[in-house]
Amino acid sequence: MDDLVTIPAAELAALRERVTRLSREKAHYALVNDIINRLGAVAGLDDVVDHILTTLMNTIGGANLLLYYRVEEELFLADVYGRRERITEIEDPLVREVFLTREASGDVPGVPRAGLLAGSDRSGAVWLFPLLAGNDLIGVFKMEGMLLEGSEMRSQLQVVFHYAAMTLRGEIQNYSRLRAAFEALRHSEERFRSVVDTAHDGILLIDGQGRVVFWNQAAEAIFGYTAAEAGGRDLTFIIPEASRDRHLERFARLRGEEEGAPPGKVTTVEGVRKDGSAIPLELSLASWRGGGEVFCTAVVRDIRERRAAEEALRFSEEQLRQAMKMEAVGRLAGGVAHDFNNLLTVINGYGEMVLRRLPPDSPIRREIEEIRLAGVRAAALTQQLLAFSRRQVMQPRPLDLDQVVRGMVEMLRRLIGEDILLTVDPSGAPCIVMADEGQVAQVVANLAVNARDAMPEGGKLAIRIGRVTPDAQFLRRHPDAAGLPHAVLSVSDTGCGMDSATRAHLFEPFFTTKSIGKGTGLGLSTVYGIVSQSGGHIEVESKPGEGSVFSIFLPVVADAIVSGAPTPGDDMPRGSETILFVEDEPAIRALVREVLGSLGYTVIVAENGVDALERFEGHPRAIDLLVTDVVMPRMNGRELASRLQERDPRLRLLFISGYTDHDSVRPGSFPPGSLFLQKPFAPDVLARKVREALADRPTFR
Repeated sequence: MDDLVTIPAAELAALRERVTRLSREKAHYALVNDIINRLGAVAGLDDVVDHILTTLMNTIGGANLLLYYRVEEELFLADVYGRRERITEIEDPLVREVFLTREASGDVPGVPRAGLLAGSDRSGAVWLFPLLAGNDLIGVFKMEGMLLEGSEMRSQLQVVFHYAAMTLRGEIQNYSRLRAAFEALRHSEERFRSVVDTAHDGILLIDGQGRVVFWNQAAEAIFGYTAAEAGGRDLTFIIPEASRDRHLERFARLRGEEEGAPPGKVTTVEGVRKDGSAIPLELSLASWRGGGEVFCTAVVRDIRERRAAEEALRFSEEQLRQAMKMEAVGRLAGGVAHDFNNLLTVINGYGEMVLRRLPPDSPIRREIEEIRLAGVRAAALTQQLLAFSRRQVMQPRPLDLDQVVRGMVEMLRRLIGEDILLTVDPSGAPCIVMADEGQVAQVVANLAVNARDAMPEGGKLAIRIGRVTPDAQFLRRHPDAAGLPHAVLSVSDTGCGMDSATRAHLFEPFFTTKSIGKGTGLGLSTVYGIVSQSGGHIEVESKPGEGSVFSIFLPVVADAIVSGAPTPGDDMPRGSETILFVEDEPAIRALVREVLGSLGYTVIVAENGVDALERFEGHPRAIDLLVTDVVMPRMNGRELASRLQERDPRLRLLFISGYTDHDSVRPGSFPPGSLFLQKPFAPDVLARKVREALADRPTFR
């Protein structure tokens, strides 16, 4: 007992207090260390917030634990019971104060606020701790009804809160970065979708199993399926069955590329729309690897409009080639016709003169008549060449198509024969057009002959006349047509008809399906030329074995007065006036001088314009009429007429020409009040034309 050391009671009590405090601090440090270790093992902002709240609540206890924290410019409130919400403002004044002062605060019943953190352990206290990470205020903890055992515990909790603040700041920064990355990704996706959905081409994404993964708006328009309808479906639903195997094999080859394949060459394929219709497409394919799988990208372009434009272009080019070919042949025909006109003027003129001088019972009269008839047929052939080449000098006037056709009925019946039934269906209302009556009659006759030849065993020929207003389809077929009312002259037959190959060459000169010697190949080309020159259009409908319908469209003339054609008499009118005749062809000069001289006229002849000026100046009497060729060397007929009328304004003018494609003989190129006579002409035609030019002067017979 002597060895025992006696410790005073006060000292022993102090020692026990110290041991107790050290034990409590050790426990607190262990608790803090456990909280910190657990925080370090948690990732993600929401998980970190939940872990802080639940760990503190389970360790310390209390009624509730709330965390106010800020993420970028937004405020959030969380509690230990799973509450998580975005708030616009902090309603609790104590919390607002801590956010402002960045100092711990609280509300403990019966304890001055100045000593709040110094020593109260009351369980009804409300504690508020700022979460500071350096100079950054991350948030505020509000602890309700919690018992904090001593200042050491509160001090250690401040360490926990500091570590929690650091952890929260890191997670908030990560969240901000992720959010920024997400926003950037969202904007990138929006831009991608904007680019893809505004693309004119359809864009399809196909996975490794051949299913549609992506389908843009252009693909919806092309195929008729929405993206929702197409998504997840096997690609075969838009591939025609006939070419399905070939396309699937191509996709399989692309998917077999380990590193993917760049876009290949563009190919033309056919797709299937939702309504089952086929659609021509251009296709480009590429493959790429993503997520361990090979995807294919298909870019498709709807080429229906381009096909239609190409077809229209081919049609236009074909029309242009046809027009150029006909223009070239027309120029040749016009040049040949000029020489023929001069020759035929002489041949037919002298033939007519000889016939007039022969008695009716002359033994050579029949031979001369055959010569004259051959000349007339040759002149008609020349006119056909000119009509085909659209180089005739027309003399259009208002015509009623009904009257023209009715006046041809008897002639047409003789022309087509008794085994063909002819019917004429007039319009019932005037169909007035501006055209040359002789040429219109030639058109009707040529179409009737063409129909007759298509019905060797007989049949029906119908001629119908009516009025139409061109519709949009007609104007597309004939862009140069006016949208005004047109008269329609339709000639239909029940003959053998034509195939498309024959129709393609129908209006070409010298093209004929008849045997050798049965046709010249100029009949329909003449029709084409006359109709075109008259400002009209012609269309043909025909199928083998179903006959043909030729429809001629001519613009209607409003409020026109139809005048009758002059009726030539059997005798040639005579006169006594003085005529100056200018012609560079000697044979025609001799013929005209003889014809007009025999009718009582005084005829002065000149071989060109310069010669005519000299003879005009040297003639003692006034010259009443100038009859001149239009195209001559040294000076043309129009210039000559102008210079002579300067000397004598009363001089009458009559122009003649075998040219029809020269600028000098185009419509509107002659002086007002002058007349024109196309070569070849017969003596009686010349005589009447001269008399017409001298209409107000006395006529002698």
